[in-house]
Amino acid sequence: MSLVLYFQAKKRQRRPSQVDSRLIPGDPRTLAILMVRGVIAGANIFIFYSALKFVSLSTFLVLRNVKGIFVLMMTPVFLDERLSWFQVFLILVSFVGTAMVVNPHMFLKFFEIVSGSRQVLFAQSV
Repeated sequence: MSLVLYFQAKKRQRRPSQVDSRLIPGDPRTLAILMVRGVIAGANIFIFYSALKFVSLSTFLVLRNVKGIFVLMMTPVFLDERLSWFQVFLILVSFVGTAMVVNPHMFLKFFEIVSGSRQVLFAQSV
C-alpha cells in the first residue's frame, strides 16, 4: 500500500512549494523508509502465522482480531479523542472475553470458587 502511494506521488510530480516534507518522491530516504516498513510488515506476518504451531486456531484468531481494541485504546493518545464510559466498558468486556477464550480454565476455577463460597454462605444461613 505504501509503495502504491509512493509511486502515485512520484507520478504527480508536484511543484517544490507543494512538496510534503515527510514523503518526497524520488528521495532515497523515502524509499528506504518504505522498504524497512515492508520488511517489518513481512516479519510481522511470518511471526504471527508461525505462532499457529504453538496455539490452537481459535486462540490464534481471537488474538489476531484483538487489534481493534488496542486501536480504540490508543485514540486518546494519538488522536486526542475522548473515550466514553461505554467504550471503556466495552474494552473491559472485550478483554474479559478474550481472556476467557485464551485461558478458559482460569475462569472455570474462578466461578467454582465463587459458587463454592455461595454454597458455604447459604448453608450456614439455613
